[in-house]
Amino acid sequence: MATEDPEIRALESKQNVSLTQSYPGAKYPENLLYYDLWGICSRESMERSINDFLATGKFEDRIREYRIAKPSSCPNPVSIDDYDVSTNVYRWPLDLIQAPCAWSVTTGGNVAIGIVDTEFYTDHEDLYNKFSGIYGTTNVDPPVHGTNVASVAAAGTNNGKGIASIGYNSLIEACFVRLETVNGNLEAIEEDIAAAFGNYMKEA
Repeated sequence: MATEDPEIRALESKQNVSLTQSYPGAKYPENLLYYDLWGICSRESMERSINDFLATGKFEDRIREYRIAKPSSCPNPVSIDDYDVSTNVYRWPLDLIQAPCAWSVTTGGNVAIGIVDTEFYTDHEDLYNKFSGIYGTTNVDPPVHGTNVASVAAAGTNNGKGIASIGYNSLIEACFVRLETVNGNLEAIEEDIAAAFGNYMKEA
């Protein structure tokens, strides 16, 4: 794969961009020829980068650009050491929302984020001691979706495990709802939330 080529990796490092395969593991070989180029730079700089990659002769003209705008001011961006964020492949979503700059303002603090979902893996190593409240029960296995949502919101960060989260000093209030209620049945979801929270529910 081209992205594993030492010349391509060196070019990524030199230009401070990240090249990823658009459809890894695609069934049709044609789709394996597409690549995405990510970078925090001007449009002109991105176009030069694409041309440099194409000039290696290792790509067809199938590189799409994803240019991430630089913030107008970010004097003290916060760096982190979690594995998924220390690699080019996984860093771009956080750069896209300018998370390192946002972390210089707040990392959540004494805030509990309420998440309603069908399942949570409350013993996940990156969510250890992150749940300030757990309401209701679940029979969904494996507990994937709610765990992913909770991790993006408030997973442990700077612990060398998993991913970095947006509000990593926040806590999570998790409320389970039945899987059969999530397909647009808002009334059933409300019933599950009311049952889970009991007397803690308040009229909005």
